Amino acid sequence: MSDIISTIKKLPSMESLTPASDEVIKNAEESLNLKFAGDYKEYLSVFGAAWSDSIAISGIIDDEEYGVVELTNKLRPFHTKIPLNFYVIEDVGVDGLVIWQDESGAIYQSIPNNEPMRLYDNLSDYLEYVMEG
Repeated sequence: MSDIISTIKKLPSMESLTPASDEVIKNAEESLNLKFAGDYKEYLSVFGAAWSDSIAISGIIDDEEYGVVELTNKLRPFHTKIPLNFYVIEDVGVDGLVIWQDESGAIYQSIPNNEPMRLYDNLSDYLEYVMEG
């Protein structure tokens, strides 16, 4: 089992949807005109979307609050300094704080109209941080 899958399974009270097919994942990438990181694709192919007591990870779901395509398109206009190859992992919902990932897998945070700040090298490291509290 990969790091991302085992890390997500450790989230407290974790729930998920149905896995996303390769075709659905590719369609989401094309819709956003970018490539998802390998760990994010793996997450989507196993869970589709997942949430727990501590985080709701964007995913393949037709929902403005949790769908990666919908959420990224909704938040991009407020985060004008975010490169177009970033997509939303989590809308924290406090002071406009958003967690993003780029195609290399790196995790960033930003607040509206500010430069993104790199936080972690991959999604697993970010989720471990979230679980620590």
